[in-house]
Amino acid sequence: MKKLFIILFFLLMLSSCSSNSNLKDNIYETTVHQGKISIYFDKETSLFHIAYLEKNNHKWKQVNGISLRSTGKEKNFVISSDKKPYLYFGTIANPEADKIIVGNTDATIVTYNNLKLWYYADFKAAKNLSIYEVINNKKILIQP
Repeated sequence: MKKLFIILFFLLMLSSCSSNSNLKDNIYETTVHQGKISIYFDKETSLFHIAYLEKNNHKWKQVNGISLRSTGKEKNFVISSDKKPYLYFGTIANPEADKIIVGNTDATIVTYNNLKLWYYADFKAAKNLSIYEVINNKKILIQP
């Protein structure tokens, strides 16, 4: 009986651990410069996260990152300007928007459950770049 209880307890612990691993959805990952950009959604907090990671001593370490809460119904973005790379991250609320431009560069667009996210990683130390939404080839300033 004791062995059965231990086995059941162990199985219960395993099943709870596996369900917790589903609380974060990895949405996107790409290599940039000598690091990696990773975007994921945390179901527990309803936050989107973007992280810039660099490999150091064969281990990935987060160098910079920011979080974003969005329903996708409003113009919403965040900018990390505390260290390089400066991360620009937001949602595209307008379905007519073709792209987002940060400074003079097109942001990368990622889709998650019908929500369009965009990001730009600035490695050149140009803080507070202007952000534009492009609709029918017309640039509309979002952030001066």
